Amino acid sequence: MAKYNSRYLSSTEIVYHPFGQEEIEIDIYALSGQLVRRVAVTSQGTTPQRYSWNGLDNNGIAVGSGVYIVRVRSDLATKSTKVTLLR
Repeated sequence: MAKYNSRYLSSTEIVYHPFGQEEIEIDIYALSGQLVRRVAVTSQGTTPQRYSWNGLDNNGIAVGSGVYIVRVRSDLATKSTKVTLLR
């Protein structure tokens, strides 16, 4: 899994590599452990997939600048990384 800050730094792009057509769950947590955002997607193959997080929580409210933990989970694997969101 890779992550890239956009040139405007108000969003973060998360790149993940699925094993095939499968359900993928992307969870973004504050460092306190609080779930900020949950997204479920269906991958369409083994090519790299991208998700751009715009810094909004599950209620559509903008979260503050800071470090967040991203967890990408499927039936076959779970990977986590830190991302930085700057406003």
